[in-house]
Amino acid sequence: MQARIVALLIGCTAWAGAAEVPLLLNNYAGAPPEAIALARAVTARAFEGAEVKVSWEQPGEKERTVRPVTIHLLPDHMARRMQDRPCAKTVAEAATIWVEWSCVERMAPSGHAKRVGQVLGYLIAHEVGHVLLADHRHDEGGLMRASWSAREQANLDRGELRFADPARLRDSSLRWVRNAGVSVPVREGSAK
Repeated sequence: MQARIVALLIGCTAWAGAAEVPLLLNNYAGAPPEAIALARAVTARAFEGAEVKVSWEQPGEKERTVRPVTIHLLPDHMARRMQDRPCAKTVAEAATIWVEWSCVERMAPSGHAKRVGQVLGYLIAHEVGHVLLADHRHDEGGLMRASWSAREQANLDRGELRFADPARLRDSSLRWVRNAGVSVPVREGSAK
């Protein structure tokens, strides 16, 4: 009987153990609301396979126990200040991401709001992955690949771009939430 109760409790803990990660987007670029709405949905869907829930917050919305990952969507004149002008720059320790809006538009050449929203959503998910994983490594495939191949682009178009190692992301996310939004790198071979 005790074994059954323990098994049920472990199962409930695993089920209820999904990390909830707050995200805060500052749209300095003035990106269209429909692109932002789609990007939020795409970002949330990208994390579902890793059992990570993202919640979108507004500035000053509520008192938090976990600090949000802050995403700054920048217009060209602000993005020029970024060194090397990458499409996105992340400081995992500060849980801060800067995304250049014109780069998102270049990655979605059709200019169609759906394509722009998908690119932005997956780009945000990729950068949030760096924050949660507390490193700047890239995978050989999937959402955390450094440069998306034709295969990743096709998955992006179908809304099926995913993390290659969802268990690693889930574990890192739980650790990040437990530490109140502080990225904690894990050394290879150390306990999680």
